[in-house]
Amino acid sequence: MANILIIDDAALIRKRIKNILFYDNHKVFELESAKTIRNNSFLEKFPLNKIDVIFLDIYLKEENGLDVLKYLTKNYPEIDVIIVSGENKISTVTTAVELGAKDFIAKPFDNQMLLKKLSKILEQQDKEGKEKGLNENLTKQLNSFNRDLNLELNRTLRSALALSLLKISFKNIDDKNTIIEIKNDITSSIRDIDRVYFLGHKELCFLLPLTDKEGRKVFRKKIEEIILKKENNKTNKDLLIHDITFPVDIKDDSSNLDFAEQKKYQKLIREKLEIKKPPGN
Repeated sequence: MANILIIDDAALIRKRIKNILFYDNHKVFELESAKTIRNNSFLEKFPLNKIDVIFLDIYLKEENGLDVLKYLTKNYPEIDVIIVSGENKISTVTTAVELGAKDFIAKPFDNQMLLKKLSKILEQQDKEGKEKGLNENLTKQLNSFNRDLNLELNRTLRSALALSLLKISFKNIDDKNTIIEIKNDITSSIRDIDRVYFLGHKELCFLLPLTDKEGRKVFRKKIEEIILKKENNKTNKDLLIHDITFPVDIKDDSSNLDFAEQKKYQKLIREKLEIKKPPGN
């Protein structure tokens, strides 16, 4: 169900579109002019930014719908606008699209055609919403990784004990669920102090405290065996693995570590693992 606003000075058109959308279980609001949009008083308990799609007529009594479209595109870019007009000249359609309209419906219109155009827009919104949520989660994971890496580096510098990291890129696995299953299988067989992060849609990174180079090799062999057991993953050609142990892979003389160089060490580790730096750094 979507929140739909109809802006049209013709009551019959508003009623027809409203009936079509009610039948499709959408929540529908209607206005005969755009005045309340411009003065930000659309509905006291329902802000305009909660509207998903607006059906907008070009020829309103008191103003040009294209001017309203321009205002909406500038101030509410997250709202998709479908122009509904009795004029369907190519020049008008082109202008509407250039000003930000997602689609154009000419009057008189077919009910199913209107629903089809709306459905297409809502499907795209749903896809973009999921992608946005996933990207926000990846940003959180990246921030957590960099924070934990900083803490473990500090501990390593104080204790002179090793720290290992391993990043897996799934080159030929596109199914997110398969990657999650692999992550869960690996996580169930590692120590409580080990941590795993999604740093990309197809990337896992493992932070392994108190793990030297030999321990890292054992861990790598273990996860390769787990991954290769999965169906359609009979070869490690599907994987790209970067791994590193601090300090031996960063500094030749590990007896000469410097707390003042911690940020430099962290940067070198990210570069060797091809991990982007956190936002704002």
